[in-house]
Amino acid sequence: MHIPPPFEDARAASPVIGVIFAVALTLVVALAGATFVLSTTDATADSVTLGPEASFDIDWDGDPTSSGAVTITHTGGEAVPGDRLVVRGTSGDGTTAVETVWRDSGTVSPGDTYTVPDVGATDHLRLVWTSPDSDRTVVYASWTGPHA
Repeated sequence: MHIPPPFEDARAASPVIGVIFAVALTLVVALAGATFVLSTTDATADSVTLGPEASFDIDWDGDPTSSGAVTITHTGGEAVPGDRLVVRGTSGDGTTAVETVWRDSGTVSPGDTYTVPDVGATDHLRLVWTSPDSDRTVVYASWTGPHA
């Protein structure tokens, strides 16, 4: 009587088990690396303060052939220190630059407006907040004339 060895058919399963083990090991290493990278990125992003959460609108009352006034309105969100808000602008030909502080003291709250007179159809304006403790800035609103 012939008794077959107990592991005669087991050799065929060995390469399949090896491939499954290699794929599982690759997935574990990839997930560990992704978890490390994502947790580092999230911690850095959470520690950075971008600035007060606020929104602003910019309206121009001029027409394409002349200059007009630009009115900037705080439309919602947090109050912002007025001395941290600066209106920066350049003329369409780049020869004239404007930089003016919204308010020297106090806060700018929703509903407050600021008017910049004599803005041309080729000019560009930005409302910029500057952090008091670093060089970080946030551009809350920008306006480019219709012929810029």
